[in-house]
Amino acid sequence: MCNRRRSRYFLAILLAVSTQAVACFMGEPERAFDVTPSVEMPDSVEWGEPFQIVYRWIPGESLPEEPGDYLAFVHFLDPDGQVVAQDDHSPPVPTSQWREGESVEYRRWFRFPVPDKYEYVDVILGLYEDEFGRVAVRSQGRWETEVLAHRLRTGEGDYDGTPVAGDGWHPLEREGSGRDLGHWTTETAAVVFRNPGRDAVLHLEASSPVAWLGGPQRVRVFLGGAEIADLLVSEGSRFVERIPLSVEMLGSEAALEIRIEVDATVVPAEVELGSEDSRDLGLKVFCIYLSSR
Repeated sequence: MCNRRRSRYFLAILLAVSTQAVACFMGEPERAFDVTPSVEMPDSVEWGEPFQIVYRWIPGESLPEEPGDYLAFVHFLDPDGQVVAQDDHSPPVPTSQWREGESVEYRRWFRFPVPDKYEYVDVILGLYEDEFGRVAVRSQGRWETEVLAHRLRTGEGDYDGTPVAGDGWHPLEREGSGRDLGHWTTETAAVVFRNPGRDAVLHLEASSPVAWLGGPQRVRVFLGGAEIADLLVSEGSRFVERIPLSVEMLGSEAALEIRIEVDATVVPAEVELGSEDSRDLGLKVFCIYLSSR
């Protein structure tokens, strides 16, 4: 009889402890930010093809009164769960300004920077702080430090839109302390694509040295001898241009020459104290690609 009472007593204690543990697990973590993230992107892409990601963050009811500024982490995982690419960034509206009922949505272009190829990649995202690491966010009513947002099918198409560099390019270099790589052009730079023989889109992602120039820079893009874009760039931040090209514009030649021309260049050594860079710089190009499906 006494053993039964003891058993019931210990069972009651165990049940109470278990219930408390579950309650703590289901409650708000110590470091959390009440927002539900999601993405919109294609279901499938070809390797090397630039594609657009729509990020959406929906703040909940329990945002802190004085929220901090967090960074977004976006990781692409191969089928073994290894990170093969990242799109970590600062949201254009800082998280300290997010408010309940005001969805935050913005778009970013992305392109896999590595040649490794997989059948699919999983996209996970969330928020983090440089000093403390990840913070929990909402996902289907639960707190999670990372959210599986999308499975992106990848593969190779019948057309490779990677160009062959012609004249007018400086060697590949890294952008500041970041992971992005790019080529500076001179006043005129050319690339050559294989003609896909069908409608296509020219993707151009670049930045302009307008801070050194002291004013806007005119950027013109030509296909053969025909002008296909005329841009006036007034900021030094990156810009993305998508130029549709009909099969009639592409013509019947097997090779397509795309030429980029700028109306002004800069020599860093002439405008930046202590610089020994005597190159003639026009436009820094991070991506130029011809997609066609």
